[in-house]
Parts: sequence; C-alpha cells; structure tokens
Amino acid sequence: MSKSIYLFSFILIFTTLSICCKDSISTKEKKTVFFLGDKKISDKKYFESLTSSKGYSILRNQNSLYEKNYSNIHNAQLSKSESLSIILNKSISNEKNYKLVLYTLKNKKKIDSIQFYRKVNDVRYKSDRYTCLSYLDLKNKKIWQVSYFSSPNQSLDIISYSISKINKDGTITKFDSIPYLDEALETELSNNKVYY
Repeated sequence: MSKSIYLFSFILIFTTLSICCKDSISTKEKKTVFFLGDKKISDKKYFESLTSSKGYSILRNQNSLYEKNYSNIHNAQLSKSESLSIILNKSISNEKNYKLVLYTLKNKKKIDSIQFYRKVNDVRYKSDRYTCLSYLDLKNKKIWQVSYFSSPNQSLDIISYSISKINKDGTITKFDSIPYLDEALETELSNNKVYY
C-alpha cells in the first residue's frame, strides 16, 4: 500500500513539474519572438504589398503591434555568444516619441548600432508621423527595415526598405542593393531634425 502511495506521489510531482517547465519554455519563446519584430517584413513580397491599396492599413496594423509590444521595454538582451552580444535599448523624449536602438557589443564593448523601431509624431506637419519598423533574423543576423511617413487621412510615403547584416566582428552593414530608397523623403528627415 505504501509503495503505491509513493509511486502515485512521484507520478503526480513529475507530471506537475513537466507541465510547469513546458509553460515556462513557451512563455520564453513568445518573448524572444516578440523582441525580434514582425517577420512579415522579411517576406519577399512585403514591399509589393505596401505599394498596393492595402499598404497604409498593413503598416498601421504593424505599428500598433510594435507599440503594444515595445511600449513597456527599456532594455533587452536578444543574443549573447562568447564574444558578440545584441541588445535593444529604448530612449524616450516623451510618450508619443520614442525609439529602440539595436546595439552590437563585442567583449562588452559597443561596436555598432542601428535604429530598430522609431515613432515620431508631428514631423512635417501636424498629425504627420515618421515610423521605422524592423525585423531581426537572429539565426542569419539580418535586419529588414521599412521607414515611412503617414498621416490619419491614410496617406503613406515610404522612405526606404532595406536589409542589413550583422557581421561576425559586430559591425552592421547595409546590403549594396537597397530594395527601395526615396532620397527626397530621406532629406526631409534631416530637414525636420529626425536623426537616428
């Protein structure tokens, strides 16, 4: 009788621990995915979808997703190997204007950085917004980015769509072939003092 009680107790404890550990792993996996941005940005037909009539709503929905997931973040370590670390750092000028910067560190020394998420209101005129959205493919060390101006009347001006790579030495380089860049709109960023 006492052996069966011990066996039953062991099975109950083992089952409980298994469930708890599984939930813990699932929660950790969700947080990791959330830190990396929206994977849709890396899709081969992503830019084409932005130039369609649905482009404004696609970006509006993605920005809402980023605001929801990044609003309470200040610092986050995304990857750490023996010599290279990738972290996100949030800086805020006010509740409506903030940015996340991705930093690479080698042996705890900052090597490079790139704007990862940025939202700035009232840039060119009242109710206008500048936004930069990114996705990090941690396995391949690639970063896809789209930056754009938008306004509530559903106007959309895409500034750039680009892909960068995090090199083994920690430097971040853009690929030579930038899929899209509107130099006039990029100049407007500088003219309106929206610096990285």
